[in-house]
Amino acid sequence: MILCSRADPAADTRKAAQQATQALEAMDSESLDFSIQALVTQGMWDYLQRILSYGKPLAMHQDLFQKKSQPQDAKLSEKHEEELDERFVRIVGTALGGLQIHILQQYDESLPNAENVKYMWRTLSSPKAALRRKTYTLLSTCCQKAPSLVDQTKLGNLLGQNLASEKEPTNVKILLETLLAFVASVPPAERTTILSQYS
Repeated sequence: MILCSRADPAADTRKAAQQATQALEAMDSESLDFSIQALVTQGMWDYLQRILSYGKPLAMHQDLFQKKSQPQDAKLSEKHEEELDERFVRIVGTALGGLQIHILQQYDESLPNAENVKYMWRTLSSPKAALRRKTYTLLSTCCQKAPSLVDQTKLGNLLGQNLASEKEPTNVKILLETLLAFVASVPPAERTTILSQYS
């Protein structure tokens, strides 16, 4: 956190890290352990929401990496656009993978619910196969370990669309596994309704 408060390229992240560091310094040692975990968890959700809110590589680049002295509408070379695209996939994929690991290791059910984390599933319809694959894996993990994060109606529809449109061979196996985990997480009384979407 100290490193982020001094060296992160995004001003918002630096400011949030500075505030968190100051809050930690002001606490007594008894409440420190609980507070650190709460701050880390809340920071992780805030970071994830911010990273997943960027719909396009250029928007992420302009907000996080572009120098303020450069014009926002500057033309980019094809090579630079490819680099931005690769960076975007890496950063968003890492954020999704990090959340999956967090859920597997220490998910706290008291945090968000499906209504508050709609942003997590935007990459289900991404044109990038790698991001869809990461999202399928995350959804499968959420269905098994944190079903409160899964909006069964909306995600059921999205999974049905993806099942019909997925063209990437490496994603099909993961999508089918995710679909099985999703159906298994649905309460038995609602399974017939959910399964009828896929027939």
